[in-house]
Amino acid sequence: LGFQWSGNASLGWLEVVHAAAIYSTLNGRNLDVPLKFVVPAPAQNSNKNAVESNSIFNDFEHDAWPWPENLWGLPLGQRLK
Repeated sequence: LGFQWSGNASLGWLEVVHAAAIYSTLNGRNLDVPLKFVVPAPAQNSNKNAVESNSIFNDFEHDAWPWPENLWGLPLGQRLK
């Protein structure tokens, strides 16, 4: 069939569940993920506005970032709907 698996399209069910658990923890056990939510990467020092302007994400330093690198860019909202 010639499927091309690359990027986060190859992430399996466990990775999506892991991302959903982190989202839920950060949002008071609420799992109502907006359709357009994408797992953020930490902001670079030169561009602090790269991360969504949600105070939940602005409170973390790069080394304490709650999202593992393999989940950055995952369209969690789309994967859960």
